[in-house]
Amino acid sequence: MIRKFLIGVVAVGVLLALAVATRPSSFHVERSGIVPTPPEIAFVHVNDFHAWAGWSPWESSTRL
Repeated sequence: MIRKFLIGVVAVGVLLALAVATRPSSFHVERSGIVPTPPEIAFVHVNDFHAWAGWSPWESSTRL
């Protein structure tokens, strides 16, 4: 019984290793978005480090 289980685990491991080996070694992730404002106005907000808390979604007053 244990022998069959170990053979199954090894078989799954070999299949997983083959699947991983056939994948490309590199990948590219790109994300874009549109901000409906002129670049000059957006730059004023992004350029000032002290103003980031006002617009950054990660700077929330409800932090735990």
